[in-house]
This record gives sequence, C-alpha cells and structure tokens, in this order.
Amino acid sequence: MTLVAGIACLLGHMIWISLDCHRRGRAVGAWRYFAVLAAPVALPLYLLIAYRLRGILWLFAYVLFLASASLVAVAGAYGVWLLQNR
Repeated sequence: MTLVAGIACLLGHMIWISLDCHRRGRAVGAWRYFAVLAAPVALPLYLLIAYRLRGILWLFAYVLFLASASLVAVAGAYGVWLLQNR
C-alpha cells in the first residue's frame, strides 16, 4: 500500500507541474522528470522558483495539506486498529 501511495504522489506532482506549466504558457522541460526523480523536493522548489514571493504562501499551503493528509491517514489507521482489537 505504501508503494501505491508513493507512486500516486510521484504522478500527482508530475501532473500538477505539467498542467501548471501549460496553463502559464511555459515549457515543461525537465521539471516533469525532476518531479518523478525527487517528488518531495520538486514541487516546493518549483513553487518557489515559478511563483517567487507568492510561492512562499503556496509552499505553506502545500505543507499544511501534507500535514493534514498525514493526520487523517494516521487517525484512520488507528481507528481500524481499534476496531480489530476490541
């Protein structure tokens, strides 16, 4: 399951960067491949380079989303564990 989540994360970063580059009229270039090779670093770096000062706010929103998604995953796993160990 962790492998599937990792692949989904890689593909999600790659697709988001590709769509954002196309939306802004820029060439995607090596960003797509960098997102596959280094997903946790690629999207924050892309946000800071492409959006400059606004990228800091987007980076904060990205980290907040990751933290909330992790919290939901842990809470769900704990709930399943509680149900199994009654």
